[in-house]
Amino acid sequence: MQLSILLVTYLRLEKTLMCLDGIRKNTLGEFEVVLVDNGSPAEVQRKTKGLEKQFPWLTVYLLQKSDGL
Repeated sequence: MQLSILLVTYLRLEKTLMCLDGIRKNTLGEFEVVLVDNGSPAEVQRKTKGLEKQFPWLTVYLLQKSDGL
């Protein structure tokens, strides 16, 4: 893996999508993105986890409560 990008989010699904789209358009070569949802409500987390289907280089981790990240 040449590049790893770590993103942390809370209740920002729309901005997260914009960020991931920008990464897809502007990143060349081999890369991965690790996205941590820091305790968003269940519905937001469900949608966030679903992004893995849209972005195959994305791995999503869901925290049940905010750990102060």
